[in-house]
Parts: sequence; structure tokens; C-alpha cells
Amino acid sequence: MEVKRGDKLLDENAYLAWQDLVENHLKLTQSLEWFFSTEVDRIEVLRHGFQKGHLPAVLYAIAYMESTEISELLNELVWFATSHGYAQAIHKIVGSLPRQVITEKVLPVIEETLSHQPTDDEYRRILELCVELDRKFACRLAQQALLHPNAGIRETGEDVIQLLGCDKV
Repeated sequence: MEVKRGDKLLDENAYLAWQDLVENHLKLTQSLEWFFSTEVDRIEVLRHGFQKGHLPAVLYAIAYMESTEISELLNELVWFATSHGYAQAIHKIVGSLPRQVITEKVLPVIEETLSHQPTDDEYRRILELCVELDRKFACRLAQQALLHPNAGIRETGEDVIQLLGCDKV
């Protein structure tokens, strides 16, 4: 079957793909409505999703959550902020939290995460998140990074200090 739209023809495969997209979007919408209208323990379900690597679905659901629920997932969000593929989406979610939540909950989780011997790449991704959340905090962590035994982490500290114009220790 060919469908004509203006001066373009849509072949049958394109039309079927569109129909599939429409049907799956409807299913997704219905699933989200159910997920948010029941007394399901969303936090535990999403933690399970983090553990199983269902990050796209987890981040999609989180976009519909209140900041109080999101703040219960900060350990997971900060850890997965080190993931190249999802860092920007997580930065957006965490950055959208109220300032008080960032100060009182996110920044301590970041410090705790950095205390667990991250790789230099993980350290860099977390400092990138800090730059977006709290520049003063990012400067402090960058200054601490200058004293780290790992050369890659020291380099990350130098990069952030140069980017933000922080004082060196």
C-alpha cells in the first residue's frame, strides 16, 4: 500500500512503522498512568530498573515524578551520572531539583560517592555534574582533586579549576 502525502509517497513499511509507533505510544501512556495511579512502591521498582540496566525507562519515568520521590533515588542518579550515554539526562533531572534538595541531599551524596575510589573518568563525570549544580562546591572538589594520587583525577581538578577560575590550593 502506498499513501500519498503532498508530493511524497510513503511506502507500506513507513506507514506500518508509524502505526506501530502510535500503538506503542498509547501503551506507554497507559502504563505510565497505571504506574503513577497505583500504590506501587515506585522507588523500589525504579531501583530494580537501575540495577537491571533499564536506564532509559527509569529516566523516562523519573521525568514524571515529584522532587520528593526523585530525591530518594539520588545515590543511583549520582552514580549513573558517570555514564557517558545518560549523563546529560541525569544532569537535567538532578539540576531541576529545588536548591535546598541539591544543597542538603545531592551534594552530600556526591561527596560520599567520591569517597569510594572512583576512576578518573567517573570523577570527571561527577565534577561535570557539580559544575552545573554548585560552582563553589565544584571548586572545592576540584581543589581536593589536585591532591589525589591518581594523575587523571588531578588533571580533572586542574580542568575544573581552569574552567571556573577557582583558586588553587
